[in-house]
Amino acid sequence: MEKKKRGRTKNLKSWKPGQSGNPAGGSKKDITSEIAQRAFEENADVIYRVMLKALLNGDPEVFAVLANRAFGKLTQKIEIPGMEALPELLAEARARKNALK
Repeated sequence: MEKKKRGRTKNLKSWKPGQSGNPAGGSKKDITSEIAQRAFEENADVIYRVMLKALLNGDPEVFAVLANRAFGKLTQKIEIPGMEALPELLAEARARKNALK
């Protein structure tokens, strides 16, 4: 049994190299990107202070974001001996810090 072709294939043409598949398509501008850029440009000082405060409070997500931005993401994970006790050490340090306030 021969398989039937679906639709009309007579006038189908492939794109030439370097030719866009949607030449009259939508704009390449991303409005969300523009809004984010303006928010960062107009509130740079506030963003700096908020991120610094979070970093000094030991927020690991802020640390990771800033470290990745500054130095790039690590390509391999590294195990550091003695790091198992880190959560407890951080909790103790935060308790001492709060006691000083």
